[in-house]
Amino acid sequence: MGVKLTLPSKKLPCSSVFEILSNDVILELFDYFSSNEIYLSFGNLNNRLDSLIDNYPQHVNFQFNGIIPHYIRSLKITSRSQVPLFFTLQSSQLSTIRRLTIGNLQIQQLLDIFNILQLQQLEYIYLGAC
Repeated sequence: MGVKLTLPSKKLPCSSVFEILSNDVILELFDYFSSNEIYLSFGNLNNRLDSLIDNYPQHVNFQFNGIIPHYIRSLKITSRSQVPLFFTLQSSQLSTIRRLTIGNLQIQQLLDIFNILQLQQLEYIYLGAC
């Protein structure tokens, strides 16, 4: 029969192990969550996390995202009914879009979207059947 040995743990005063992670590590973790999950899991925990969340460019899918972040890294519009949500975005939110996925829209809706976007920032565009 084996014996389980445990090492004495170091107690950090008034902080958790998560709080001592660097900003870069926390931002890397954010890449694995949707913007809703980030806000619900990490929002309003402390000022540092709120600041990281506010300045982190996130992936947004209008079909699933109820909360729209300050900065958007990628945007997915897959329905004509989602187009009005796009037009509620601020120019600062649109300026950070690197990836755009669009499907099932009318030609005029596509033209309206492209007239607003700053295309020099885009690295990837996918247009589905329109």
